[in-house]
Amino acid sequence: MQVGGLLTLVMGTVLISGCAGPRYAREITRLQADVGLLDQRVNQLERTSFRTPQSSWPGESWRQPSAPAARIPVPAQPSTRDIQRALRNAGFDPGPIDGKLGSLTRQAIREFQGVNELQVDGIAGRRTWAKLAPYLPGK
Repeated sequence: MQVGGLLTLVMGTVLISGCAGPRYAREITRLQADVGLLDQRVNQLERTSFRTPQSSWPGESWRQPSAPAARIPVPAQPSTRDIQRALRNAGFDPGPIDGKLGSLTRQAIREFQGVNELQVDGIAGRRTWAKLAPYLPGK
């Protein structure tokens, strides 16, 4: 059972039993929204973990990209659009693919760096791009 379902069950029981007034109902609604956001983020991280280039679990070769990273030509200076496309393919939301290095793109880079145990600075430098490039098909 997901966290949100459990919270709904418990809070629904409290509401039905008459123990909660309007103030508590608002608080419960807010908590449910927070749990919904957390569930979405956990699902995003779970989807991302299934697509990481390096898997630490034995027998998970199916999670590897189709071509090893060493064989993929990595541009020395990727365009911002390339970075945004790769982030989107890796399961991170960079916002619109517009070629602008805005706050959403920087946040997506930071999240990618955190998941991939890189220095979290929001800059797609050489090491970040080396891990991100396999998510950009045709590059």
